[in-house]
Amino acid sequence: MSAQTSYSLVNAIGRAGMIADGAIMQDVISTAAEGTVALGCAVLKGTNPRQGAPVAAVALDVDSVLASGGASAATAQTITSASFNGAIGAGRIVPAQQVTLTLNSHADWDATVATVRGEDCDGNVLVEDVLIPNGGNATITTIGAFGRVTSLYIPAQTGTNGTYTVGTAPTKAEFSRRDILGLSVWQSAHEPYTSDSYVDNDEMPVLRKGRCYVVVEDAVVNGDSVYVRIVTSGADAPGQLGGEPSASFALLRDASYRSTAAIDGVAVVEL
Repeated sequence: MSAQTSYSLVNAIGRAGMIADGAIMQDVISTAAEGTVALGCAVLKGTNPRQGAPVAAVALDVDSVLASGGASAATAQTITSASFNGAIGAGRIVPAQQVTLTLNSHADWDATVATVRGEDCDGNVLVEDVLIPNGGNATITTIGAFGRVTSLYIPAQTGTNGTYTVGTAPTKAEFSRRDILGLSVWQSAHEPYTSDSYVDNDEMPVLRKGRCYVVVEDAVVNGDSVYVRIVTSGADAPGQLGGEPSASFALLRDASYRSTAAIDGVAVVEL
């Protein structure tokens, strides 16, 4: 039988999901896990107010807003949400994402400026112009992240043979706090966790406001913004936290790091 022969005098400051301190008011609610949620990870609102769901993986979808029926015209046109027939259509985009306009290759497309109108992740009005290239044959993308698309304006074109779809790209995504329920909290009295996760129907406390420890995927410093993984990669799972903007992460508004940590280290997040 092996025995421990040494003891580190420098222990970890905490573990994923542990409440960090009592310096500020903590708001922790009790939910039931709707699926598997790892400790110290972002939790989405579930199908009812008593449930907390794991963050769903997001991928580029060039026809999620308008999947068919989009065509150029000899006169200017404004396409409203009533025509949006994609998987998302006129609904909310969670997390908010860049909007894509994918054009076929045809001489009927002229070098003009289209306008996307909608809302950001918090419901504020967002309007952005995008350049249509001569001849089409391109996927053009907004700079801003839209939480909903309400209309698309396309100027008059040479003819009616230009076709297009409208979709979403997660490259610069953003979560509103109204969509993220909070962070999953570790319980010392919980039965042995399954791979440090809550599983379907487990009682799961969720931190809505306050501070807790999380494991970060990259180095962070005090004051950094918080990013939530939305694109899976290897052993990583949606909902894990990082400190760098990238195509795999979405900004979590109204959250910040309150300590410094190295890659795969433990840091304090404040909601």
